[in-house]
Amino acid sequence: IDTSSVLLLPDLEKFREGTILVSERFGFKYDVFRSYTAARDTKGTIKTLHKYDSEEPQLYAAALAYFTSSTEILKEAGDEVEKVLKKIDEDGLMASLQVIQTLSVTHVATMGLVKRYLSTVVQREQDEIANNRRLIDIYRKDTTTKLGEIEELSTTPVSFSATRCSTCDMTLDLPIVHFLCKPSHHQRCLKELECPICAPKNATVRQVKKAQEESASRHGLFWDDLQKS
Repeated sequence: IDTSSVLLLPDLEKFREGTILVSERFGFKYDVFRSYTAARDTKGTIKTLHKYDSEEPQLYAAALAYFTSSTEILKEAGDEVEKVLKKIDEDGLMASLQVIQTLSVTHVATMGLVKRYLSTVVQREQDEIANNRRLIDIYRKDTTTKLGEIEELSTTPVSFSATRCSTCDMTLDLPIVHFLCKPSHHQRCLKELECPICAPKNATVRQVKKAQEESASRHGLFWDDLQKS
């Protein structure tokens, strides 16, 4: 007998426990979760969410929709709703606008719940803005320092006195590559045309810059969509 037939039999007989057992046996975790929500079994829903959350993080979005589907279910869920919202927010499982839309679909979520969620989002945004401003100040100072170094390099001769390769620590012999950041290397020790000592720091700066650009774009889209909704 094939899998679909095995799954169909309990459904035809309206044997929910059988459907759940078969779904678990075949690894259909979302179907297990859906069986509990369809039966409006909030305790079973919460238990399943905790059981499979690490394997099926998308269950949190479904759980939020279920918990706010009726006043009765919202009451049964209790503080589990706040925990689900916190998990969604911390792990970025849903965009903030999606959460607001989910909470507002049925008009079941209380103003207090929505307000607390928005307060959390706004606080996180403010923290990120403050952190970005600190980084901007640091980068501005670094930029000023680097510009001074560039000016010095363009007007003052640079001498290289290293006798050992900064990569392998062996005595330098030709061909040698000197970097203006001062390290010297055997050409054969270099895999790329970038100082291997400075490369990790440069990569970090590039990643931070990319993250800031993505974050700025995400924040802008959220507030634009929120104003339009």
